[in-house]
Amino acid sequence: MQYQRQARETIQKLLTVFADGRIAQPLSVVYLQRDNSVPMHTWSLTNLLLCLLAGATDARGYRMWQAVGRQVRRGETACTHILIPLLRRAEDDDETERLIGFTSQPVFDVSQTEGEPLPEQPDAPFLNSLPLLDVARQWHIEVDIYTGRPGQARGVFRQTWLGDQILLGTENLITWLHELVHAADHRNGKLQEQGQHYRSEAVAQLGACTLAHLIGQAEEADEGLTWQYISRYAEAAGRSPLSVCHEVLERTCQAIDLILSTADTVALAENGADTAVVSPTHFHSGG
Repeated sequence: MQYQRQARETIQKLLTVFADGRIAQPLSVVYLQRDNSVPMHTWSLTNLLLCLLAGATDARGYRMWQAVGRQVRRGETACTHILIPLLRRAEDDDETERLIGFTSQPVFDVSQTEGEPLPEQPDAPFLNSLPLLDVARQWHIEVDIYTGRPGQARGVFRQTWLGDQILLGTENLITWLHELVHAADHRNGKLQEQGQHYRSEAVAQLGACTLAHLIGQAEEADEGLTWQYISRYAEAAGRSPLSVCHEVLERTCQAIDLILSTADTVALAENGADTAVVSPTHFHSGG
C-alpha cells in the first residue's frame, strides 16, 4: 500500500539518522492542569488514578451528583471505588488525628447520570488543533486531557468498559501521535503485549516520529529523543535498539497505513476527491 511504502522509506531515513548518532534537542513538555471544578481532579493521586483507570472523566459519589441536580440512573453500578481515610483523635489531644485505616466509597461517572446540565468545561485549546484528530473520532475514541505530573505517563491509550480513550497529559505532538499509533496497532489486532512492552512502545514511538514527517511536521519529529526512548526499552529487554526497530518495521507500517487511509476516507466523505491528507499542517507544541 502507498502509505506503507512511504512509511518504510521515512523509517529507513530515521534509522540512518539514529545510526549516525545525530541527537536533536529534547522536546519541551507542558503538563496540563484540569479545571478544579471537577472534584476528582482535586482528589489524591491514588483516587484520581482509580477513576482514570476506570475510564471516568468526571466521577462523584451518589450524593455529590444529587447536590448538583443529577441522579445516577437506575441499574448503574459504580465505575470504581475511591479510598476514604479513617482518622481518630488522640484521647489526650483534641487537635491531633491519626490515620487508622481506610474505607471505600462508590463513585459514578457523569455518563452514568442524568439531570441538570453541568457547567461547560473549557477544552484545552490545542485539542481541536491536533492533526489526524478525525481519525480518532472515526474510530469512536474519546480524546481528553488529564492532569499531568512529572514522573507520570505523558499520554495513555486504553480500552475501558466505557470505550476506548486517549488521554494526554502534555501539549506535545509526538505524544499525541504515539497514542494514536497505539490505537491503530490495537485496531490491527497487533497490540497483544501487556503494559509498556519494548515492541509495542517501539511501534508507537517510531510510528509517531514517522507520522510527523509524513504530515509535514518534521521539525517536531525529534529523532534523538525517539532513539533514546526506544533504546531504553530495548536495552531493558536485552535487545539492540536497531534490531528492535527492524523487528517492528512491518507492524509500524501497518499502523501508519491504517491511520492515513482512515484520514483519507474521512476527508473524501467531508470534502470530496480533491482532498489530500498527507500535507503540511500547523501544530503548536508547548514550550
